[in-house]
Amino acid sequence: MTATSPITSIEGTWYIDGMPFDEDGILVIMKDGRTIQFPTSVTKPRMNQTMRLWHSGFDGESIQFRNAPHGRGWLRRIEHSSNGWDMIADSDGEISRFHCQRADLASLPDWYPEMLEKNLTKMSALEDEKSNAEQGVDPNA
Repeated sequence: MTATSPITSIEGTWYIDGMPFDEDGILVIMKDGRTIQFPTSVTKPRMNQTMRLWHSGFDGESIQFRNAPHGRGWLRRIEHSSNGWDMIADSDGEISRFHCQRADLASLPDWYPEMLEKNLTKMSALEDEKSNAEQGVDPNA
């Protein structure tokens, strides 16, 4: 019997409660450690509104998100429910809950595939840049 990684329970495309926006956002959690969060699910978000994050360490109860592939990051608790899961943020004692419900891929907006690809490409470029810097490769050579 093959053990299933806990991350498989939250991988995929989700609608996430849109606080502070008036509509849900779109959250994409990928197996390769990348996460994209679009602030809205209808309006086409600008690139500077989109969160490009890396995740790690999901043990079924909490996950770490980072702004950079090897950054320090922050933890979010996860609670599973019958219709998805809740991401729970504790910021200095103030608790915020963001409900995530599986997105029906057919209901995603027209802009979604293009914007997802643009953000993933940007993340790959950042990872390549970091890797080259660690190896001492001159990007202007």
